[in-house]
This record gives sequence, structure tokens and C-alpha cells, in this order.
Amino acid sequence: MSNKIAVFHFRLEDNTKLSLFYKLQQNSLCDKWIKKVNQRKSENTSRLDLTLFNKNGKHVKQCLDKLNSIIDYLNPLYDRLLPRFDDTSVVNQDTLNFLHEEFEEYGERHAINELNQTYNNHLTEEFESLSWCEKPFNQQFHETWLTLNDWIHITERAMHTPKGKSHFSCLVKFYPFEKGEPLSSIDKLFLSTRIQWGHLYLGYNTLGKDYWHAFDDNDPRVIINNQVKVQELFNTEVYLEFNSDTLIHFQDKQLEVNFYQWYLQQSKEVQDLIPIDDLNTLALGRYYLGHLILEETVLQYHPDLDDWRGNRHNIRHKWNEEVFSKIIEIVDIEIIER
Repeated sequence: MSNKIAVFHFRLEDNTKLSLFYKLQQNSLCDKWIKKVNQRKSENTSRLDLTLFNKNGKHVKQCLDKLNSIIDYLNPLYDRLLPRFDDTSVVNQDTLNFLHEEFEEYGERHAINELNQTYNNHLTEEFESLSWCEKPFNQQFHETWLTLNDWIHITERAMHTPKGKSHFSCLVKFYPFEKGEPLSSIDKLFLSTRIQWGHLYLGYNTLGKDYWHAFDDNDPRVIINNQVKVQELFNTEVYLEFNSDTLIHFQDKQLEVNFYQWYLQQSKEVQDLIPIDDLNTLALGRYYLGHLILEETVLQYHPDLDDWRGNRHNIRHKWNEEVFSKIIEIVDIEIIER
């Protein structure tokens, strides 16, 4: 049986190309994801989109500036005033959780507008003068909300990654956004909680937080408010993980242990709403697709394969800082067989 390989072609700051080769696992998701990618590549209206998570503690101010610019665009067009961040002392996980709650509320309103098929693809003076309940759906307005959500998560990552560390990753997907296809129960066999450097996963592809997000953000509010959104659909969106602090050999089921301890610390009200005894519904983890082929991707940067695979050498962090951090654009996704 031939191997299926996904190649992600990126452009760097100096206009050179970086190609990352991933060997795809022969699981229930692989062929379905490939089919979606090939379908979108054949459409003249589709384009690739890249969201980079390559910030750490030294970039928090830069992240807040970006959040403020997005908020300044949305506030004149929305009926609820989103908070700005005037300095780094006012931002923490609670304030970002509040902003994410506003995003979730917008998502519910957008879903209603979408059902009513009220669309308007131009921000006209007439559009701006309408009250929220009268506004037709606007693509630019909606995509700005999606960008806000991205930068909430980018800021969270920067806040929790000390200066000198590189918990990097990126999301790659096709636009215009499509809701996608349903995941099957069999697909849940391939949920993984070991999110490691050089591994490839399906994107979350869902507006809102699942139980893992709620735990990771220490945000039981979404559980109390019945706002948990477990992933049900997939599309072309994929998540490329490059956390240089990930240990190759570490205690198995560590995320599950951490989640369980967090669960025990919650009130009985929250505990009763978490399906701790129904792993199919809990659906912890991300759907695994494949792993980086080191021999074809990074050995020209550093030729010792054992250093890349081990935990003692800092080569992954060095590559993150000197190469991955220079990515500015996704150019193409190529599917090949060998």
C-alpha cells in the first residue's frame, strides 16, 4: 500500500520557500480530508488562509495592539461595546474569556442571520445606520469576528509562553469557510491528547469551546451556560503543532490526569454537567492525521536525526525561532503518493 503525503508549501520573510512533508496515517480521516482538500483546490473561488501562533511573552503588547485594532473596527458596527486593552496590566485569562464569551454570543446571532439568509456583502452607510437586529449578514464583518477569535487564542498562547520559549503552531484552511462534513463515531478512535512537535491534526472547525478548551482556559462558565461545543464537523482546516517544549517521552495520559484533577476541583453543579463517564461525548483531544517526515524537511538545517528525536538538544526550539517564526504565507497544499 502506498504512503500518502501532504506537503505544505510556505513563503518566508526573505521570499524563500519552506516545504513541510507529512506522512499521513492510514486512518478513517485521511482519505476524507484529502478529498476535501482536492475539492477546494479545484474551485477557482477558494484561497488558502494561514493563522500563525508564533508569539511568546515578549509579544503580548503587540497582540493587544492587534486586538484593539480589530475591536476598533467592530465597535461602531455592533450594538455591544467590546472592551479595549490599554496596557498589558489589564489583560489576563479572565478578560480574554470574557471577550471570547462575546465572540460566542456573536456566533449565536450570526447563526440566526444565516438561517434567515440575510446577507449583504458591502458595508454601506445604510448598513451602518441599521440597528443590530436589522443588519443583514456581512462577510467582511463576519470574517473580522473570526479574526478576533484567532487573536484571542494567539494572545492566550503568548501570555502563557515565557520569553525564550516557543510554543508555536499554525492553522491552515481554505476560504471561503465551509461548515464541512460530519465526523463519525469511528473517527473518534483517532482522537489524540498527546499534541506533539511535528504532528498534524484536524482543526477544531467549531465556533465556541469544547470541554478541553474549558479546562485549558479554566472557564467553567461555558459549561454552566450550556455553551460547550464539541467538534462534530471537519473540513480542510488542519493544525500543525510545533511546541518545542513537548517531551517525546512523558507520562502517558497526562492531559487526562490534568483534566480529571480540574474536574474534581469544580462545584457539583459543574461536575454534573461534564460527561466524565461518557468518553464519546467528552471527546477530549484532537483528531490525528500524521507526522512530519524529518528526513525531507529539517535535516538540511541540522543533520543529526537523533537530536531532533530526543529531548536534551534544543534544536527544535532553535528551528522554531530561526525558521518557523519567519513564515508569512501558505502557498499551496500538495498531496502525493509514494
